[in-house]
Amino acid sequence: MRGKPLEFEVTSSGCIVPTSHRLNADGYFRTRDYRVTTPGRKPLIMYHRLVWEEHNGAIPEGYEVDHKCRNRACCNIDHLQLLSGYEHSVKTNKERYSDRKEKAMEYWKSTGCSGVDLAKEFDVSFSIACRWIKGWKV
Repeated sequence: MRGKPLEFEVTSSGCIVPTSHRLNADGYFRTRDYRVTTPGRKPLIMYHRLVWEEHNGAIPEGYEVDHKCRNRACCNIDHLQLLSGYEHSVKTNKERYSDRKEKAMEYWKSTGCSGVDLAKEFDVSFSIACRWIKGWKV
């Protein structure tokens, strides 16, 4: 392997994350795919996908590797699962705002603020804030 060696750290939650290399802007670690045998520079691959394929074989068409731990840098095989693209989208969308939604509900109940104010306060879109409020009014 060319370049500096990979170094990892195990977090308190059991995530295995690289510490020797930078993550990309989306929080994932990418590396060169050593399995490619064509001459020239090897293509980049998401490291968690490489780990999945090393343990379980090729990822079927239409499927994605999901981080159960929600840590995009994690490459612990026990924290990874294979989901269809649809299942992955649903899971991700549900989890995306779950932490903020709980706090937002407490804030909204105590202040009675508008959807615009709630969206600004919790960094979500106006439509998400209004959808939350509509659900809380039921």
